[in-house]
Amino acid sequence: MNERNVAEASARVMVWRPPLDGWVGLDPTNRILDGDDHIVLAEGRDYADISPIGGVILSSGGQDVDVAVDVIPVVAEDAPPTFG
Repeated sequence: MNERNVAEASARVMVWRPPLDGWVGLDPTNRILDGDDHIVLAEGRDYADISPIGGVILSSGGQDVDVAVDVIPVVAEDAPPTFG
């Protein structure tokens, strides 16, 4: 499998919808429900809980940041056990 899917990072929210749905993931940026193509990198109640970096940069020049993530599907038989 050599498939490449380029997408923008966005935040998501979880909504509690009892009694049938339980927790439902929403992607408000793209106006869709969570699906198998959403990858959870961190969970928290506030941005400060999950901020990937912290601190302040003081500079006289501009800043550029390039970020890339490679995602490789895991075959179910190779997947680690899940707890819950």
